[in-house]
Amino acid sequence: LDAVLSDADAARERLVHFAAGLSPDQLALTLPEGDSTLVLRERIEHMVRHTRTHHQELWAYCGSMHRWTRPRLRAFLVQQEENLMASIGGLS
Repeated sequence: LDAVLSDADAARERLVHFAAGLSPDQLALTLPEGDSTLVLRERIEHMVRHTRTHHQELWAYCGSMHRWTRPRLRAFLVQQEENLMASIGGLS
């Protein structure tokens, strides 16, 4: 998950860097899309928001009961507590 989120953040940063180099006229450019037109600035803004939305959805899913059954979540929490206690015990 961290690798996916890192790749998504890197792609978003590349998009932001690319968009920052465009002139106002280029950003106002309209692009034909089927029967309608798209404005480049609006599409870029949508793409940046889209990446953030997926980032939030992934984090919400990873901590949700849709991913974790109660027994698996309990086992995970017990293991994390054991890891923490072992780390604390090693400090003395």
